Amino acid sequence: VMDGEVITDMRTAAVSAISAKLLMSPGAEVLAILGSGKQALSHYNVFTEIFSFKEVRVWSQTKERVERFVRSVEGPVRGCSSAEEAVRGADVIVTVTRSTEPVLYGQWVKAGAHVAG
Repeated sequence: VMDGEVITDMRTAAVSAISAKLLMSPGAEVLAILGSGKQALSHYNVFTEIFSFKEVRVWSQTKERVERFVRSVEGPVRGCSSAEEAVRGADVIVTVTRSTEPVLYGQWVKAGAHVAG
């Protein structure tokens, strides 16, 4: 018997990383992650292992979740108080939130940014 959550988390993050490897700008420096749960963590781990981002920005619907996520990882990660703050100027954007409302708006996304939704 295997825990399907672990495999799903890893597979989903791997597919997102493959899309980024093939489609993101070669000089990408800033990663934005919208969400702070298991998928956010698996994406953070894969993306920071494969790519050399100078900055990682994380946003979640509550300040407590952002702070917990930031404390749980190492590296150049910064919590943001809004999704817009996390996204503006980011080269790669990963959306991994259960929100039933839109959290990402096109006018925030810079030209040429890669979005893994």
